[in-house]
Amino acid sequence: MARIGKLSKGAQLFVVRKLAQWETLGDVVAAVKEVYGIGLSRQSVYHYNPEANPNLAEWLKIAFAAERKRFTEEIESNPLAHLSYRLNQLLRIFLSAKSPSLQAALLRQAAEEMGGAYTDRLRVEGGILTKETVSTLLNRVVGVVRQNVPDEEVLERIGQGIAEAAVEATGAAPRLQG
Repeated sequence: MARIGKLSKGAQLFVVRKLAQWETLGDVVAAVKEVYGIGLSRQSVYHYNPEANPNLAEWLKIAFAAERKRFTEEIESNPLAHLSYRLNQLLRIFLSAKSPSLQAALLRQAAEEMGGAYTDRLRVEGGILTKETVSTLLNRVVGVVRQNVPDEEVLERIGQGIAEAAVEATGAAPRLQG
């Protein structure tokens, strides 16, 4: 295992940047081994974290802070950070899913993505989501499901899952249309 002082400046900077990106110690150890061919212990990597080692060289502390700032600002460019992308991916999976239980799980996930529909009360732009609003939203979901699922038995099972989710969200069964 390499000691802290034995790493090149480039390898030290690599470790500090990985830690600034919230990589686990094990992941950093593996990355250093892959990129530099150097075996490090987790303890050695841990000493490169300025949050854990106040005696770390100043240039590495500055590099850590700059990388952490860049990394957190860059998250906005990651599509997974955006609700619309996640919902579109859930819809794509839903439309290709053959299993009613998977479809029901995806519907629940979409509802959760839309704002914690499975809590006792849901705040929406300063207001409380009412049982009537839940019924309206669920009727929209049912409409989309009906357009994309031709099998009546599957529709029935999905409808049951939606009704159960509504009871969890509001304490009352929704008034589903059709």
